[in-house]
Amino acid sequence: MIKTELETVIKAGLMAPTGINRQEIHFTVVKGDNPVLAELDAEKRRLRGHGGRQKDSDLC
Repeated sequence: MIKTELETVIKAGLMAPTGINRQEIHFTVVKGDNPVLAELDAEKRRLRGHGGRQKDSDLC
């Protein structure tokens, strides 16, 4: 993703509505070949059961 596309995505997220506009918004941008991305992907797969829908019980 090029810089202007990333900036567009972040701006869209900042303008997205939140519940009664009371939620704080935090973004973490991880670029490049970063080991954090592999860890996040592994955790996402674990929570979703390797491709299935995420279950509410997995969020606790």
